[in-house]
Amino acid sequence: MLSKPHSVLVVDDSALIRTMVREVIAEFGDFVVVGTARDGADALRQVHELNPDIVTLDIEMPGMDGIATLRELMRDAPRPVVMLSGAETRGDVDLTLLALELGAVDFVRKPNAAGTQQVRQVAERLHDALRAAAIVNLRCYRSARDAGEPADTRRAAPGDAGYPGRASRRRDCQQHGRASRPDGSDPGFRSRT
Repeated sequence: MLSKPHSVLVVDDSALIRTMVREVIAEFGDFVVVGTARDGADALRQVHELNPDIVTLDIEMPGMDGIATLRELMRDAPRPVVMLSGAETRGDVDLTLLALELGAVDFVRKPNAAGTQQVRQVAERLHDALRAAAIVNLRCYRSARDAGEPADTRRAAPGDAGYPGRASRRRDCQQHGRASRPDGSDPGFRSRT
């Protein structure tokens, strides 16, 4: 029996990128775009209305940017988020690491040209990121939030494997008696280069 496709909300201030991401996701078959948003405030409204399984989120947007939106989302309606952006830094801040620390599952770089080869590479990378997001279990965030406890999203200690923050989130789930996957297993996380 085939499982139901995972629903995705696409958030980007560029209509061209929203359309491209929607079309790319439609090709995957295991995901369906249930809505699009052009800024953070619109995204938060739609998350509450549509309740998507996964959100793709641009970092640089007018009004409420992606980092502020991610903070609000993880506090009020946690769910897997894949950051999709062309920006790497803002001043001295590494936006990729910051987004991962705040709870994003993965980060995919937008294509900087409309060339078919680059769009295809981004599509493959996005599909990998969405598949990873589909297995993430954020129940530990919801349970901690409901109990009034903050989910631990600090940077991982120097010896921890995986993306910064992931090891500490995994420890947070384990401390609260919850595994990282619904079947009780802990998949670990591999870094992508």
